Amino acid sequence: MWRLAALAPLWVALGACASAPPPPDPAHDDEHGGSEVSYYTLGLPPAPSPIFQPEPEPPITLAAVGDIMLGSTYPYPDGRDLPPPDDRPAGLMSPFAELLQRADLAFGNLEGVTVAHDHPLARPKCDGLKKGCFAFRMPPAFAPQLAAAGFDLISMANNHVLDFGEAGREATRALLDELGLAYSGKRGDIARREVRGRKVSMIALSNYDHSYLLNDLADATAIIAAEAAACDILVVSFHGGAEGPDRMRIPHGPETFLGRNRGDLRTFARAAVDAGADLVLGHGPHVPRAIELYQGRLIAYSLGNFATYKRFNLTGPNGLAFVLEVALAPDGAFVSGRAHPLVQRGLGGPEPDPDAQVLPLLRDLSRKDFPETGAVIAPDGEILPPGENSPPMPAPPAPAVIPAVFPAVIPDAPPGARHLDGLHPHLAHLARQLHREAVAAGVPFRVIFGYTPYTRRARPGPGGMATWHQFGLAFDVLIADRKDIGDGKRHFAEDAAAWRTLGAIAERLGLVWGGSWRSSYDPFHFEWHPGDDSVINREDLRRLLALAGPDGKDYRATWSIYPAPSRD
Repeated sequence: MWRLAALAPLWVALGACASAPPPPDPAHDDEHGGSEVSYYTLGLPPAPSPIFQPEPEPPITLAAVGDIMLGSTYPYPDGRDLPPPDDRPAGLMSPFAELLQRADLAFGNLEGVTVAHDHPLARPKCDGLKKGCFAFRMPPAFAPQLAAAGFDLISMANNHVLDFGEAGREATRALLDELGLAYSGKRGDIARREVRGRKVSMIALSNYDHSYLLNDLADATAIIAAEAAACDILVVSFHGGAEGPDRMRIPHGPETFLGRNRGDLRTFARAAVDAGADLVLGHGPHVPRAIELYQGRLIAYSLGNFATYKRFNLTGPNGLAFVLEVALAPDGAFVSGRAHPLVQRGLGGPEPDPDAQVLPLLRDLSRKDFPETGAVIAPDGEILPPGENSPPMPAPPAPAVIPAVFPAVIPDAPPGARHLDGLHPHLAHLARQLHREAVAAGVPFRVIFGYTPYTRRARPGPGGMATWHQFGLAFDVLIADRKDIGDGKRHFAEDAAAWRTLGAIAERLGLVWGGSWRSSYDPFHFEWHPGDDSVINREDLRRLLALAGPDGKDYRATWSIYPAPSRD
């Protein structure tokens, strides 16, 4: 598009600067019909051609998300920790594919590797299910989902990129190369793309020396400065900061987590901008953190969990995140931005959050951590420069704590359900999912809880210990057509096929079979063991058990593992 500039002022100025015209020539006047004169008569050059000016160059848009882990085949290669089959090209990420695709470039942090479970050289860092050790191995077949979702730039600088050694990282790099995705992480890898003639680069750093190292500030800023001189827009990604909902605030100075220096992020992020970075994107704490506008450049200190299936704690703020959408001027300066709120529930997978829970949290964190430079987060997610007014927002939600009694009644409860209002919210989600999948497989059943929410009991329960029922962490099922059960003598063998189907679905969902009791009330019993599943914070369980009084003394006994359902 071109715009015609106003010409009259220019011509007036030219006339004012010209010499006075010669005296009129009557013959000339007659010839030209009186007093009309031309610019030639005035001694001026011909009327100038229209002056055209190009409109300002449109901004470059980027969409950015935090951690991506689409399901792991470790430690179980049978797929129990993978999401259900999904025929959508982008799989779990489909709800945000359109948003990612419409940006000129989209960024995400790949938390783990994409490597075959039988790769001979890709050996896990963990020893099976050793507590406190997590290794993420996404199937290679999942890698195309990244391209289908719209990603262009991938960070491979994090603490899980060597979960399966150098062989795992190399296999992942090869897959990303095949898909045409640019990545950064291993020293020497800088992602580069061109958008409308503009060179855009991305450098990813972590606090591990198998990648560009953010803790070595001199080296990091030298690398950033060198790349900034060679491109038009530079994005810097970092994986750093302590983890968890109690670490959403950004301290002054280095952060330590599990004995490791996870970076002095305030110092690093600002030094990156001073060295030439135009956009700084953080991830690693698994929760959202503040957004700052420093020297006209945007810094997002943590984007949170984007698409993380199972083996991730998604309770409270861990399940809240956002897609960051920003527009940058041709020189990289911040033009505009928006935080699109998302939530992950149950086992994981991002969904748009109609309640926008992350927005007041982001606004509060940005205001508290950066009183002078913190971005203003409007109620609709628009990111405004510091000091700009926006309508008032509600106070941020209080940290999630599991109460003694769970008051929410389960919506869409399975047939025959009773007392399900006492289930823990995550177990309620699993009960509904088990019911949906079982009915689809031709095994209808009724769900019965068996206890009201936790109350102190004169006796701890069967076996002298507090039961999972009492804490809302277990439920019982009856096969729907088994209405004739009397004393429990005909309760298992007759439904062997149905039980195997039901047991296989339950096992894949992470439910533990709690036994098949010989009574008319409790033929099939399922439990959820938070202590053996990273979905819930163990401290939450401890707080819950502390409410149990005398029953709590058997806390360790309640964590006993029952045999998995037989599929023979």
